[in-house]
Amino acid sequence: MTIRRSRPRRALRRTGVAVFLASVIFLGGGTAVWVAADQGTTTTSTTTTTVPAEAAETGWTVVATSARGVMVDRREVTVSGAVFTVVRFRQRTTALHWHVGSEDPPHQTGLPADSGSHIAWGTENVTGIVGVFNGGFKAGSDAGGILADGLKLEGLAANDATIAIDTAGKLHIGMWGHGAIPLAPGNAVAYRQNLPLLVLHGAPTPLALSPSWGVWGAPLHAQPHQARTGIGVDAAGNAIYVATMAGVMPADVARAEVAAGVQTGMQLDMNPYWPIMGAGPRVFTPAGGFPLTLPGSKHSPTVYFHGWTRDFFSVIAEPNAWTCNISYAGWASVSTIAVPQVTRLSGSNCPVPTSTSPVSTTTVK
Repeated sequence: MTIRRSRPRRALRRTGVAVFLASVIFLGGGTAVWVAADQGTTTTSTTTTTVPAEAAETGWTVVATSARGVMVDRREVTVSGAVFTVVRFRQRTTALHWHVGSEDPPHQTGLPADSGSHIAWGTENVTGIVGVFNGGFKAGSDAGGILADGLKLEGLAANDATIAIDTAGKLHIGMWGHGAIPLAPGNAVAYRQNLPLLVLHGAPTPLALSPSWGVWGAPLHAQPHQARTGIGVDAAGNAIYVATMAGVMPADVARAEVAAGVQTGMQLDMNPYWPIMGAGPRVFTPAGGFPLTLPGSKHSPTVYFHGWTRDFFSVIAEPNAWTCNISYAGWASVSTIAVPQVTRLSGSNCPVPTSTSPVSTTTVK
């Protein structure tokens, strides 16, 4: 999607029990470990540690699970008569990775294979890929900037909606220059901007609800009702992708994100040719596929397996053991030399990967 726009830059933006004590310790990546200790009057105490699995929720259909619980679930949301497909990638059980396209963004000299135009099967599939989805507008569209592996592919714009992926593969969304965006030095893997925010504090932004639809991209034949996609994060930090191939307005995308539980959300690509999504059980080889796709999409999500012209995101299963997690190297400052962000496993009880898949007995539904 290419746009030309002229818009103003603006800042948006103790409880005690006699015989029992429970506490929650939060580990890296948001993992919650419940520690229960016997506080009775006896002279001995017993300590047990459990990690609650990521549970299914009413109103959502489970797409993929692992030993940690739900990794991917889905639902549908209807706004203005259009049905949106909503796919949620759970923060505690999945990690994200971002890729350039073969044609866009341009100026990719020196960008490592881990961020290339197709999935890096030797490393990225270390624990199985459970989802893929499209990125944003073309780099030359005045839709915002891009940083990957420490390389600036397009200059970042103040106040624009920004996707940030951290060294644990977790998604953050906010406005550049506000709050936690950019991330702390050394904790960034990729940044991807795309226009202003659609949703902030769990509600559509005034700009999203305004009649200024030209801010949100140049639609085909100057018809603003177009196929549109978006991405957001909910209160738990889960990544939520929303999309429809029906003709909708930006305000409809914002309302769909809010209905899906998004607290902070933005638009991704639009127009019929670009929305692409796939999700399902772990894919271990390029020949694999996804049972869940975007109805009406012009392309199979397997285009990302072999190479695609535009940027995209992959979603990777976290290892079965809570003590082992996906991680990336990160980079501290923008440079002319890339810092490869190869997918790796950190911690204990990690599976031993092969070139295409790990040693695992987990059954994924």
